[in-house]
Amino acid sequence: MPGPLLTYNMNQSMRVGIRSGLLLITGHAILELVTIVLLFLGAGAFLSTNIAQIVIGLVGGIVLVIFGISMIKDVIQGKAKLNVQEKGGEHSGGLILNGIVISILNPYFLIWWTVVGLGLMLAAYSAFGIIGIAIFFAGHMLADFS
Repeated sequence: MPGPLLTYNMNQSMRVGIRSGLLLITGHAILELVTIVLLFLGAGAFLSTNIAQIVIGLVGGIVLVIFGISMIKDVIQGKAKLNVQEKGGEHSGGLILNGIVISILNPYFLIWWTVVGLGLMLAAYSAFGIIGIAIFFAGHMLADFS
């Protein structure tokens, strides 16, 4: 699903190069692995409640609106610049952490995992046990990395 992580990745790809995508998705993958473990341990019951969905949607939506306003403000003030000549010149440090942070601040991430991902994970577990979850995760990561 196109969203904040893809947008950030496109921005960083022009500055850092192709490794930005690999590092950002590695951070995203770490968060997804933690999410799968938490869901497997029972967090899905809490995250599926109406109050959790409302809080996730509101907090994540507010953060995305703040980011959007900040970007618009930067454009108006002339601070937003696109300089593709800087490719490879910037340090790629922090991209894994940024992949985690951007993913967790996106309300779609948790909503997807509680509505779609949890169901797919449980189906994989019912069919093949813990190996099914590992296969599901591997396939999901191949899709994300590609």
